[in-house]
Amino acid sequence: SIDAISAPTNRGILGFLHEHGLQLWNTPRTLMASFDMSAPFRQGLVAGARHPAIFAKNFKPMVQAWGSEDVARGIMDDIAERANFPRYQKAKLALTDAAGESALREEQFPASMLDKAPGVKHSARAYSAFLDKMRVDIFDRMVALAESQGKNVDDAEFLDALGRYINAATGRGKLPSKTAEKAAPFLNSFLFSPRLMASRIAVLNPGYYVNLYRQSPFVAKQAAIASVNTLA
Repeated sequence: SIDAISAPTNRGILGFLHEHGLQLWNTPRTLMASFDMSAPFRQGLVAGARHPAIFAKNFKPMVQAWGSEDVARGIMDDIAERANFPRYQKAKLALTDAAGESALREEQFPASMLDKAPGVKHSARAYSAFLDKMRVDIFDRMVALAESQGKNVDDAEFLDALGRYINAATGRGKLPSKTAEKAAPFLNSFLFSPRLMASRIAVLNPGYYVNLYRQSPFVAKQAAIASVNTLA
């Protein structure tokens, strides 16, 4: 395409080679994840243990998104039109692209050059559709519950804690430093799912709950219940 040909000029030859080198390196992993709909019991396990009804109802949209790009686009459109969408953004809720057009993807599918390979784009859509729906549905449920208890759901600390909890519960953990966050695409080339690993480490770390409690006791309680339910 014209964009691909002009890329070295616009971003520099080293940046172009770096990006496409990482994509080539990630090709085997992306192929491994094709024809794969394991998001519910992989990334979604902790969230599903805490919210089984939301977990169950999102299987159908996941399967539908696997088979239809229009369904995937419809899911993204619905999310953008929800009343809590500005809060999702303030909370830094991890919303990947269910239609597969942006650079923000679930970790299993980093090599966009394989989107036309059989099963790859379908599986990427299914993953994003399920996890995005889980994240926003849980967020909406938690905001409604907090409001019913008289909490200020627009408080910055509350939103930050809620976003961290939901991201971790759906396999999108926060990496331990700003340097690691910036290096996430590179780390993703050597670890199958570094953010998933970070999320699992977080829920096993007592300090994670202490930090959440400092920001919002309400969110810390939800995170603790999710971990106990998962263990059970």
